[in-house]
Amino acid sequence: MIKETDAAVAKKHTSWNKNQKTMSKEDLETAQEANQESTKKCRQAKAKFEGHIVSQFETNPKSFWGYVGSKMSKKSSISDLIVWNGETV
Repeated sequence: MIKETDAAVAKKHTSWNKNQKTMSKEDLETAQEANQESTKKCRQAKAKFEGHIVSQFETNPKSFWGYVGSKMSKKSSISDLIVWNGETV
């Protein structure tokens, strides 16, 4: 499954780069189809991985809880806004 996913992502990148060079409608459609296929393959791979983690819960709970912890951690992506007089909003 990983090889298929990697191939789909590589195809997406090459078709997008070709579209950027030619700017033709056909290349845009090909790039969009490759993007959809890549997204589909990535979602399938993630679902398969998560199913594997859950099926191994009884024998390897550490990997399960490690994965859950990585998904539960909060990551701040927006910094504080600073007003001209130095106050933060």
